Amino acid sequence: SVTKENNKKGIVTKESLKIIFDDENKLIEISTSKGNTLKLSEQDKGIKLEDENGNTITMDNQGIKIKSSKDLVMEGEYIKIKGERVDIN
Repeated sequence: SVTKENNKKGIVTKESLKIIFDDENKLIEISTSKGNTLKLSEQDKGIKLEDENGNTITMDNQGIKIKSSKDLVMEGEYIKIKGERVDIN
């Protein structure tokens, strides 16, 4: 229902594709019916991309975290990993 404090606005299609704007939580969320989501959050100070298989990429004040539910493949002509400390398990 529409109220003076109605802080959420959005678009929802007949196939349940959604774009939600949340002014109170300073959040924009784009999602599909199967759970693929992109969240941009000023409150959480970051961006989170998640697919329906549980794979995620999170960028926030802790850095960048890539999590794969199965294999993680990096491909390129030249791949460089640089850090003060690199830990490979």
